Amino acid sequence: MLEMRPVCEHCNKALLPESDEAMICAYECTFCKTCVETVLNHECPNCGGTFEKRPVKKTTS
Repeated sequence: MLEMRPVCEHCNKALLPESDEAMICAYECTFCKTCVETVLNHECPNCGGTFEKRPVKKTTS
């Protein structure tokens, strides 16, 4: 199962399960879209991998 890490590993921005701002690499390192695009240049600083948008987990009401 995918680990839904709750914050960006760079800026600590909250990334709730329903957030469309969360980006992950193959090892589930988690960063916000802003950090991926402006600071990390689309390369994971932990493993060197690329990023994809994290799937959104819809909340049930």
